[in-house]
Amino acid sequence: MAFDPEELRIQAQRRDRECRRIASSFSGCFMNDTKWRKLFHACCLNRELIVRCCLKELDAPQPTCSRDYLFPAVDRFSQSFWDTGMGEVVWPSGFVVYRHIAWIRFPRTWTVPRGKPGVPAAITGQDVDQIAVAVLVGGSFETSIDGDGLTIYGYR
Repeated sequence: MAFDPEELRIQAQRRDRECRRIASSFSGCFMNDTKWRKLFHACCLNRELIVRCCLKELDAPQPTCSRDYLFPAVDRFSQSFWDTGMGEVVWPSGFVVYRHIAWIRFPRTWTVPRGKPGVPAAITGQDVDQIAVAVLVGGSFETSIDGDGLTIYGYR
């Protein structure tokens, strides 16, 4: 099948309309492109603290979780995070438009399968309280911190 840029543009517009429709069902919008970039910049500055995060897009049935992903070094920030979204080099599911992000979560713990039959999965984690202190500095974000982790909301 041939690459059709017009079809891609139409699909992107259709998805944007659907995400806007879904966003209108929430009680509030707490982020904009600038705030998302500020948050992701703080994540790059503190990348050694962050082992895993999960991102829920408005039109996705389930969140996408990174697999022991490290944010890029801050000197590579502008190559990965653009004015309106982040590139597929950053997120495993591909290009993400900031206004389509419902929330991002930094989980406290998660299960890591061992890959061998009969070998129990390992439970690993990260210091969510330390991540919160590092990435939320200087920002006004709608957040929750609980037993599951730190969640930063785009919509709620």
